[in-house]
Amino acid sequence: MGKNRLDDAQQVFKDLIDNHPDFAEAHNKLATLLFLKGEHAESVLECERVLKLNPHHFGALNGMGMCQYQLARYDKAFTSFKRALEIQPYADMNREYMARCRANLN
Repeated sequence: MGKNRLDDAQQVFKDLIDNHPDFAEAHNKLATLLFLKGEHAESVLECERVLKLNPHHFGALNGMGMCQYQLARYDKAFTSFKRALEIQPYADMNREYMARCRANLN
């Protein structure tokens, strides 16, 4: 993924998930990769899988918020950013995105 070989990385993450379906980080990396490819709805699904395995996964909550924001699902994005902020209260980016969500909802 770091070398921008996203299709190759995607296959690696899918293989890892096939062999270790309960490995939350493999799902999270796949979610990140899907976000980078602009496949936001698919990334949300992976974030949901991560959160089933680890309900307090900051990266998945933040990533889900980013995807929901890109999909103009501002109410869901706000909720994700708020939950992420409860886990990492100093992640100011979440406050910024919560404000953007509010502005888009009004």
